[in-house]
Amino acid sequence: MSSVKIKEALKGSYLSQAFTLLESRINEIGNYDLKNALDEALTTYRAMLMYLLQGYQDAEITNRRNELIRTLFIINDRADRHERLLQGDKQSRYVSTQKFYASLSLFNIQQRLEVELSDEEHEEELCKLFNFTWTSDVWTKVDYEIASNIISSDDIITTDKAVFISAITLSLMEMFDVRKLHLLFDAYLSPEGIISQRAIVGIILILKIYNSRLTCFPEIQARISIYAEDPHFVKEAFSTLLMLQFSCITNKITDKMQNDIMPMLLKGDRKKRLTPDEIKAQMSVNGENPDWVDKEMQKKIHEISDMQIEGADVYFSTFRYMKGYHFFNKIPHWFYPFNEKSHLLGTIDEATYNSLSSFMKMVIKNDLFCDNDAHSFFFMMKSITSMEQDMIKRQVGEQISNEELDMLAKDIAKKTRSNQAIRRNYIFDLYRFFHCYPFYNQFDNPFKMKKKVDGKEMPATYSPLEIGTLQPLTTERDEMQTLAEFFMRKEFYYEALEMYKIIDPKEIEEEANSVAEGWFLPAKDE
Repeated sequence: MSSVKIKEALKGSYLSQAFTLLESRINEIGNYDLKNALDEALTTYRAMLMYLLQGYQDAEITNRRNELIRTLFIINDRADRHERLLQGDKQSRYVSTQKFYASLSLFNIQQRLEVELSDEEHEEELCKLFNFTWTSDVWTKVDYEIASNIISSDDIITTDKAVFISAITLSLMEMFDVRKLHLLFDAYLSPEGIISQRAIVGIILILKIYNSRLTCFPEIQARISIYAEDPHFVKEAFSTLLMLQFSCITNKITDKMQNDIMPMLLKGDRKKRLTPDEIKAQMSVNGENPDWVDKEMQKKIHEISDMQIEGADVYFSTFRYMKGYHFFNKIPHWFYPFNEKSHLLGTIDEATYNSLSSFMKMVIKNDLFCDNDAHSFFFMMKSITSMEQDMIKRQVGEQISNEELDMLAKDIAKKTRSNQAIRRNYIFDLYRFFHCYPFYNQFDNPFKMKKKVDGKEMPATYSPLEIGTLQPLTTERDEMQTLAEFFMRKEFYYEALEMYKIIDPKEIEEEANSVAEGWFLPAKDE
């Protein structure tokens, strides 16, 4: 509770109160390093007060104050971490992982990953990199330089770097570290889509989570202002906001799939029940309204198609129950890009491997599943008979032959996944980790954050107006318009209305108010 009070005091810039609370807390903890850090900050604070009381004018006073707030936030974060490790909860993934990997060196891991290793050795080093990073303390300048070298190294494979970006993001969620956030900004400039897109998702998540404290980090605001001049960054930032917000309502999509759409598709008197893909195939041959498809079923098929086109996570309702494989016991594995050649997929006979390999290439390259679900799907396919495999292939591949499938896989091998698809599927990967990992309740879920509006607690959203550092982006009228329309469609009326006011106060505010208040917003009490 004291940590929460300290954070609230710092958010309100109540430095005197924050110092008092922190001093009491650190005395209870008894950590010498933290006490020294606080004493240094207190000396600076007293000198600043004395300077002001003597009537001196200091143009840098705001910067000095912000620097003090930053320092106190860091001390409080480190006190949180110290208490967490001191308590030694055996069930805590953070505590057990940190204690096991604390003695490692980021530089030594980098060196190992840059040499040729066996599959097993490589897997061991990659897990070390991830686990050491996500449980690490605040980076030093040397740590930042080593991390930068890992991202730029020609001797470390791209997918390892992508996993590293996920570890940095998870570490930032556990404890803020401005150097790690700078590393994400650096990584966004990578020419490799899988690195840049994981980086921008991480950036938006961290800017949202630490929105209030980032006002004390003008260098982060400066980087956003520079990046805001790049139309590609602006477009991808807005797309990321939309996708993250869409994922926040995945539970509604799941409920609709399970309780509305799928029951209707499973109805019918025909001996052979058709899958959605089979129905669509039949509809393409027999027309929009063949006699065996009633209007309700046709409507549901179109609903699924429309939801997928819009970017809805329609597969979570199915794959959430397929995370019990041993592969998912390790946190790093939740963020591994799918590789049909990985030794982690287990032993398999050559015929089955060749069949599944071509099929999985089609699944991945066509962005049917996110990487996390692709692993689940492969393990499931491996565990069933060849007859059952063929049946599922027909359902997913819309009844194409094995020969056609092989040809398609060869063509797809030349295809590059779009940044938008990479970004969307990575957000799906994150959603699955924060909802399906066996110890998911030990992590703060970025898809379930809260905010207060008029004293009432409500779900927080990924509106750019709720993320102070993204203010330079809100001048982009077209992107704001698209996002506001999405928020309105998904019934986030308050947030949509606020965006409309920014887009064009004169032309849109009156119209948006009349529509929202007349049709959507609850009536005011008389």
